Amino acid sequence: MQICEPESPQSLESSNKGHIRCVVADPISSDRGRLISLLERQPDFQVVAECQNGAQALAAVEATSPDLLLFDIHLPTVRNIDARKKPKTPPHHPLVIFFGASKRLAHEAFNRNAIDYLLKPVDIGKVERSLQRAKQHLLMNRQDTVLDSDGDLGMPFSVAAHGASNTVLHSGQVYRERFAVKSRDRILVIPVGVIEYVQAAGNYVEFHVGKEVYISRASIASTESLLNPSEFMRIHRSTIVNLSFVHEITSRDTGDFTVRLKSGQTLTLSRNYRSQLNRLF
Repeated sequence: MQICEPESPQSLESSNKGHIRCVVADPISSDRGRLISLLERQPDFQVVAECQNGAQALAAVEATSPDLLLFDIHLPTVRNIDARKKPKTPPHHPLVIFFGASKRLAHEAFNRNAIDYLLKPVDIGKVERSLQRAKQHLLMNRQDTVLDSDGDLGMPFSVAAHGASNTVLHSGQVYRERFAVKSRDRILVIPVGVIEYVQAAGNYVEFHVGKEVYISRASIASTESLLNPSEFMRIHRSTIVNLSFVHEITSRDTGDFTVRLKSGQTLTLSRNYRSQLNRLF
């Protein structure tokens, strides 16, 4: 067997440090080119390297210190990446969007805290929405750094997010009535009643309110413990739904269920949470 050194990643030059720095890795040149073309049309994103195999991708991550990785999950070396674990180099923690040709790998992608998993052939609209989610997450990271390093600026958020005035007593348990989230230079107060569903995304949760998405640094488990179970139901390891927004639930051949909200949004109730349906009857 001949052993070869990995090829160097193809670097794409740019000096604009304000951009979200991206590494794209895909073995199929047409798929890779389509992603790069899409990213080049986004004013806030900059492709710093494109790679055709996993070894190149890992070398590019170390060499370019990107903010966002857009990787084909089928690449063998790439499948070792866990977005929850901070690499030794670079010192920061890039976000990951995985792409793949099989729905069965979505579970694996989210197990490794990818912020999204998109099926091929990629849908441009879905990629654009995923990029906007990544942008919001990175903005949150930067805001956390500013607030944490600016003395008392962090205190109002802490009090608003965790104070007793923000809770309600129900059946002997204390549940949250509202959440405080940071949005640019503001702190927004979101009543739990307007939250349609909550979704895990890496080290954060996303509160979906109509067409708006608000991000908070928390785990899905800790968020679930703050929500009244008579109003909210865990339907997936990464999803909690507000029951007042549920329109219908239909079964699938796989044993999972489709949860359709009044807005038309569809979510998955996985087999592992099937027992939760008993609460509805």
